[in-house]
Amino acid sequence: MINYDFGDAAKALQVRLATFIVDNSIDIPVKWYGGSVRFTTPDNSPWMRDTITVLDEIQDPCKWKRTEGFYTIDLFYPDDSGINSMYDTAKQLRVLFENEVFSNVKTMNVELNPLPDEKPWLRLQLNINFYTEGM
Repeated sequence: MINYDFGDAAKALQVRLATFIVDNSIDIPVKWYGGSVRFTTPDNSPWMRDTITVLDEIQDPCKWKRTEGFYTIDLFYPDDSGINSMYDTAKQLRVLFENEVFSNVKTMNVELNPLPDEKPWLRLQLNINFYTEGM
């Protein structure tokens, strides 16, 4: 029997991102969803922000529960840094998250969505569809 805990699923998504950043020596600070540490937006260097959104929770009479949602990663790059570096990071994150299973989390497709620039930033959003299930 799989024990269900959405908090564990959220943590697993964040740990996967944090481990990737450390293992690949990526120098991009993250404003963590639910984080208690104060975040200062860098002046002229890339940064990212993560968000977890629950879209649907389904529970059957036998207490089996499935939660579906988006794990969203917003990439912000200085608008004078060029768009190629931002897309290179996005491609690495797509490989990390697309169609993977880890810690009772199943991810599916990763959508790359360019968003209107928030000067002085170029912004790209990754929406990672995921679900977790159990009792």
